[in-house]
Amino acid sequence: MRSRLVRYGPHFAFQCGYCTPGFLNEARVLLERLAKQPVARADLERTIAQALDGHLCRCTGYVKYHEAVRAVIIAEPQRYLI
Repeated sequence: MRSRLVRYGPHFAFQCGYCTPGFLNEARVLLERLAKQPVARADLERTIAQALDGHLCRCTGYVKYHEAVRAVIIAEPQRYLI
């Protein structure tokens, strides 16, 4: 899991750190869920949004977190996508 979440770095998803724990925990839960129940590529954006939209970010406007989670999933499509 740690190696997957390192992909957050290139997306500069971490800023002040206020929301980081919530996003990391929710991303982990999402990845674990997708490993058990993969989704279609067409449903990926909606799935990420549903998982992360409940968290507040004061700095980045959410886009970077979504991009980082998407990058983790796309890097291993055989594991997370159908």
